[in-house]
Parts: sequence; structure tokens; C-alpha cells
Amino acid sequence: MKKIIVNIIQAALFLFPIIGVTGAKAQHKEVQLTKFDKNQVTVTSENVKVFLNIDTVQPLSDQGIKFSIKLKNLSNDDIKIYNVLDLLGFYLMDESGKIVGIPHVSKFLSNTNSYKYEAFIVEQIRDNGKRENLKMENEKFIDIKNGGTFEITLRIPKIQGGDGTNFYSKSRVSLPKGKYSFKLGLTLIEMKNGVNGSPESLDLPPVTFSYGN
Repeated sequence: MKKIIVNIIQAALFLFPIIGVTGAKAQHKEVQLTKFDKNQVTVTSENVKVFLNIDTVQPLSDQGIKFSIKLKNLSNDDIKIYNVLDLLGFYLMDESGKIVGIPHVSKFLSNTNSYKYEAFIVEQIRDNGKRENLKMENEKFIDIKNGGTFEITLRIPKIQGGDGTNFYSKSRVSLPKGKYSFKLGLTLIEMKNGVNGSPESLDLPPVTFSYGN
């Protein structure tokens, strides 16, 4: 099972296209994620919809870029899925199409027992709109009530310093002003009657935003 998920994550990251950035009006965007199977793109599972929420104009902040991932249960039953933050991948690209380094290793691929989210900060969690105090590093699963939602607000406070050629560089700097394209992917695994469902690799179209302009 672990090998299958690792292969899906690696394929997802490899398939993320490198694109240029175009101008965008100031607005709030909610983009529904899609499932891909090689070159085929379809809607996600019938029970769970996953959305990315991001403001396309964001001010400079010590906390960096802000966005949220919303999970919506479309079924009539309560569902349990693996923590999506443990199987998360993302790309950030500047206006020229150059990838901005955000070193990140998913929890599932980590070899440490004391894993901490380093690339992002969990700013807020809302279960059916109600704020919850959860330490997501310690949560293996996410439970969503029938017809309910679970939303996680995240911040990416720092990017990798240097010229980006050394992936293992420990240097971290604030994101400069500019226009960027943000691309998110994750793996969705639903538990059904105590058994793991088939992993679904989810990919969304890039979202362009202006930072500090």
C-alpha cells in the first residue's frame, strides 16, 4: 500500500507542468480539484470534493502566502479519510515560469518519528464552520460528517534562499513581491468499513495571484 501511494505522489509531482503566469483580476477563487489517470482528467470521487481557496491579491506578510483546502462530504454517511496534509505537494512559480523553491517532504515519505510540518503553518481548522483546536501532525485521519465540510487554512511563510539549484539548502527567505502561479496536488484515501480505499491522486489547475503589489 505504501509503495503504491509513494508511486502516485512521485507521478503527481513529475506531471505538474511548469507554466508562465498571466494577469488576473483581484478576486477570491475556489477551484475544484480533478483526478488524473495518466492523460485522463475526471471529477474526483463521488463522496468527497476537494477545493482550494486562495485570494488572487495578497498583501506582504511575515506569515507569507495564505490559502485553504476544503473537503466536502457529498454522501449521506460520515466518512473517514487519511490526513490530506500528510500527502500534500505543491509548486510555486514566478512570472517568468521559474519554480520557486519550497522544500517539502510529505509525512508519508519521511523517515522520522517526530515529523513536523516545516514548509507550511496550519493557521486555522474549521469543522462544519466551527473552529477546532487540532494539531494536524498528530492526526492520522480526518472525519467528516454526512453533508459536512472540513477546511484547513495554511500559510507558506518562507521559500528557499539561494539560486534554487541546491534542493537541500537550509537557507530560508521571505517571498518577494510579484505575480506567482500556485499549483497544488494531494492524495485522497477514504476508509470504508475499516479498509483503505483506492488512493486517488488529485491535481488542480494553476491559480495566478499577485503578492505585495
